[in-house]
Amino acid sequence: MLLKPIFSEKSIALTGLNKYSFRVDPDTTKTQIKQAVKDLYKVDVISVTTAKVKNRQVKSNKLGKYITKRGYKRAIVQLKSGQKISLFQS
Repeated sequence: MLLKPIFSEKSIALTGLNKYSFRVDPDTTKTQIKQAVKDLYKVDVISVTTAKVKNRQVKSNKLGKYITKRGYKRAIVQLKSGQKISLFQS
């Protein structure tokens, strides 16, 4: 279900609001994501927001060839006030 955490500028900024981003399996529902985070990190989840990131084409080299980067599903999980996931802390 939870594939890996997402570490980007936006996701690190969201940790200040008690929101954490994860890359998840495309078939996973919000309820399953909520339960997985609760079981894995022992925290209380308030809400789950999901978004699908589309496929995109990227220039791969100087020859002008393009490759397709596969899309994925992202979940942003908001935790109860005062709780943190230590994985995201520096």
